[in-house]
Amino acid sequence: YFNWARHAGGTHSGHTGPNEAEEGNFYLYLEASRNTPSRIAYLQSPDFPETIKRVSFHYHMYGVHMGTLTLEGFDGSRWLELWRVAGQQHGNHHAPWTRKEVDLSAKTIRKVRFKGVTGNGPGKLYRGDMAIDFITLTTSKEVSAGHWSKSGDDIYFANGNVGIGIKDPKADLAVLGNLSKALSGHIAVAKGSAHVTGVDTWFTKEVALGDSLLIGDRVFLVKEIRGNKELILNATHPIGAFNATVYTDSDLFSVRTGAEVSALSIDKSGNVGVGTARPATKLDVAGGIKVGSETRCDAAREGTIRYNDTSDEPEFCNGRTWTRVEGPVGAQGKQGDTGAQGQKGERGEKGEKGDVGPRGLKGEKGDTGPQGPKGEKGERGPIGPMPPKGDRGEKGEKGDPGPVGPKGEKGDTGDAFWSRSGTDISYASGNVGIGAAAPKATLEAKGQLIRQVFMATGLGPNDGTDPAAGGRQIKSRVLNFTKLHADTAIRILYSDTLRILGGDNHSARWEIRINGAHPPGGAIYQDKHTHSHENLDPTTILGYATGVPAGNHQIQVWVNLTPGYTSDTYTGWLNSRWTLEAQEVWVR
Repeated sequence: YFNWARHAGGTHSGHTGPNEAEEGNFYLYLEASRNTPSRIAYLQSPDFPETIKRVSFHYHMYGVHMGTLTLEGFDGSRWLELWRVAGQQHGNHHAPWTRKEVDLSAKTIRKVRFKGVTGNGPGKLYRGDMAIDFITLTTSKEVSAGHWSKSGDDIYFANGNVGIGIKDPKADLAVLGNLSKALSGHIAVAKGSAHVTGVDTWFTKEVALGDSLLIGDRVFLVKEIRGNKELILNATHPIGAFNATVYTDSDLFSVRTGAEVSALSIDKSGNVGVGTARPATKLDVAGGIKVGSETRCDAAREGTIRYNDTSDEPEFCNGRTWTRVEGPVGAQGKQGDTGAQGQKGERGEKGEKGDVGPRGLKGEKGDTGPQGPKGEKGERGPIGPMPPKGDRGEKGEKGDPGPVGPKGEKGDTGDAFWSRSGTDISYASGNVGIGAAAPKATLEAKGQLIRQVFMATGLGPNDGTDPAAGGRQIKSRVLNFTKLHADTAIRILYSDTLRILGGDNHSARWEIRINGAHPPGGAIYQDKHTHSHENLDPTTILGYATGVPAGNHQIQVWVNLTPGYTSDTYTGWLNSRWTLEAQEVWVR
């Protein structure tokens, strides 16, 4: 069943729909989630006795999966398309609603209908919540007392006046009874029970202790609020109710400007607000108050405030006469003592520099100064010519051999093949040390190490693959890996944003597989579970794959069913980054 729904506030899906109604608290909208592709819903007016001359309404179409909204009219034999718009028309939740007025004066239309069609295309098209509000139809003839005297639930028309709960209204609008508004969602209460449970309700925000609730044709008081979906009544319900709408007392009066700003309001407790929709006291004014010049002051007007134009000051009536707000003027006091001498003032700023005086007389010749320092040594002169080379002398006789030196001591035997080589590399007792002269482990290194790691990463995409029996591969998340040894393990780390969409008790399992199968030494996976409408978490899965033979392999991400659960899953979120990392390691 797919139809227009009455709603207040934002819709249930993210990135689509308005954040509030255009007029009042409620509007009509189509929920696109699980209602695509191309599902149709109609909202049809009654068949008016006179022709419709004009239709005006407001619409809001925010969401990248938006479908089509059409206004159609029936001319007596067939439906005609009067207006149509398709695709996203608004940029965000808070974008102002768009008003549309359609002139039908040249046509013979007696009833109209809105036709909403959800988006069409592959994938999950949940961002397509279209909404309409504030619909006004103008016919060719005014409704008078002769056309109706009573309609709806106790609504009367007489002598141009409308009465609600009163048969003979004396004013343009006369209301006898309480004003009420519907709460969000629906409730259920068992027969003989005072315990109320709700679906899509907001008890903590919409009601308070002591508020009255109309459930069916019975009125109760709120005794206890246990959360948005649970409350306790002051008495048991004699017959019970299921999937029912609950009504509570509404504010008595509200006037708003064309910009939807509250100008005047009277809440259900009788508090009056001027410029505020939530008056906290009997009179709550958001702004200044202008008081006029009242003249009468008597017992009936005790406590009245006025502004005296003569003395230019506010005054109040004490029941007998007007008096100043701060009390009567007192007698003039005695002259006070002379105050102490003030502190010395700060030093003034420095004056500007004066003009340069006239040049003085020439002075006498000074004494001879001391002798200056010795000058630097001059440069060396050029080298003279080289004399001719002399003759070579005769070769001398060979000298006698020197004595043999003593034999050196025998060196120590090394620990193994080598004791030290390279740059600070040592070997001792079967252990190798890098930067360590006496290694205690098979390999001991002091300093930074660089290791080889296989890695794949990316920004998105938001993969909407859902789980199925046996699992489904997330084909956008793969890593190719070469394993060198058969008796080692693969350390695998997977980081991503994992999302579950749906109501209570939904779950799914994300698995790490190698070449489409679980590692021989045991599966690597993580289950995600949600108790709310949506669970969206950044998640890291870390595991060790053992029993994998040497050679080339592909590391993959799969999504699978959790036994006993179903879910609507997304792997990744918008442009969030994902990473797959693998390293071959020895495991004890």
